[in-house]
Amino acid sequence: MMMGLFSRKKKQVEEPLVEETVEAVVEENLPADEQPAAPLPECTEEGWLGPFSPGESSYEGDYVELGCIRIPMIEGLQMMPVMNEDNEIGSLEVLMNDAQVQISIYAMQRSGGMWEKLLPEIEEQMRESGFETTRLAGPYGVALQAKPLGVAATQVGATELLLWGLEGDRCFTRLVFRGQAAVDPEQRKLLQPFVNGLEVTRGEHAMAPGDPLPITLPDNLVEAAAEQLESDS
Repeated sequence: MMMGLFSRKKKQVEEPLVEETVEAVVEENLPADEQPAAPLPECTEEGWLGPFSPGESSYEGDYVELGCIRIPMIEGLQMMPVMNEDNEIGSLEVLMNDAQVQISIYAMQRSGGMWEKLLPEIEEQMRESGFETTRLAGPYGVALQAKPLGVAATQVGATELLLWGLEGDRCFTRLVFRGQAAVDPEQRKLLQPFVNGLEVTRGEHAMAPGDPLPITLPDNLVEAAAEQLESDS
């Protein structure tokens, strides 16, 4: 297999410091920002196209099936599951060289508009957590950059973040770039083949907007993860 799953790197993977903050506001009926927004500078990043519905990406290689997500098997790509409070996989942490991004998928109403509703609440809660937030123009619309300040900057795993919200067919994808990938477009671009090859299976079953789509591991990867945890303990 070309893609290293659950493999060790010399560089410590940064812990998802704001996972609970962001997860707490992924709900339907969040208040939209009523304040007039200042014009954002034009986004200069090009080539970001994914994720896609199954079979619609241009990636021609093999995939790893992880429930709602099909991961392109790109050489050098590494990933690990991030567990939520229910001991289920809530998101995936993905690395390509030193570029890092966390991906989560949620159900969304057909009419869309989830990211617009989430942004003000995310901004408020991140500021309360000690982050300075700035809205930027991203390739998928408004992006949110967050920088830890004061006490927040001294916490283990503290790093700058860049949040993108991508709305698809009844599903919402959240990308959280970390470290250099959050501030350097060239570092971020290392993850572009992954995002452009990514495919999301929403399914036809009814789900409440904001509910996470299930991410599951094949049995062989579950066994590999268990063996690594045992060897690390």
